[in-house]
Amino acid sequence: MQAIRPIFYAIDKSPFVKSVDIKFEFFSGFALSQKIKSIDSLLSNARAELKSEKILEISKASPNPLGKALSAFNLKLRLKDEEQNLIEASVERFFQGSKFFERGGPFEEIIFSAKVHPKKYPPLKNSGNFCGFELFGERFSTEPKTYFYDFLYLSALKQNPNLADEVLRYDYFSDIEFNPKKSFSAQSRAAALFVGLSRNGIFKEIFADKDTFFDFYCKNFKRESLF
Repeated sequence: MQAIRPIFYAIDKSPFVKSVDIKFEFFSGFALSQKIKSIDSLLSNARAELKSEKILEISKASPNPLGKALSAFNLKLRLKDEEQNLIEASVERFFQGSKFFERGGPFEEIIFSAKVHPKKYPPLKNSGNFCGFELFGERFSTEPKTYFYDFLYLSALKQNPNLADEVLRYDYFSDIEFNPKKSFSAQSRAAALFVGLSRNGIFKEIFADKDTFFDFYCKNFKRESLF
């Protein structure tokens, strides 16, 4: 079955990240072997079309250990809670655990309990309409719609300089799990944005604090809301 995935890459002007769609053979099924076949097909076609070997698949199933480490399920982030305690969890756990809905949330147990699956936790599906993000008592904007996810992901890269340095060795980023028709935030896109900001020498300035990053984000990305 033919499928399409975006490959993200850095550019030297606003908004510092773009994408190109790559067609590939998708192997359906839940087995890891099927996912690996799909990734191999995607990367092979991407190398041929983009004429580059510097393509990194970022996902739990990545054939590259760096790509696995950069999966939002594995990439660790440390943030302070309301009592100024330093809390460590994966980017995905912070993202999913910050969502609140009409009838519940945010579900901080996603952040704190390894027994809770960060994406398959039932209350995320049965608590009514999504209302926004709240992390340790602080609300985060839902527009631009990818802002909060990218803030978390880039925060994690800033805290993991060894991984950040490795990311800069690559020019293109894929994620077999990311389907733009089903979701909006992508770890591959966030990685490409980090490369774009870093190569243009503005990452430290723009990421000095969350407000500065939000101002930059609003100026460089469409203010599309999640609603």
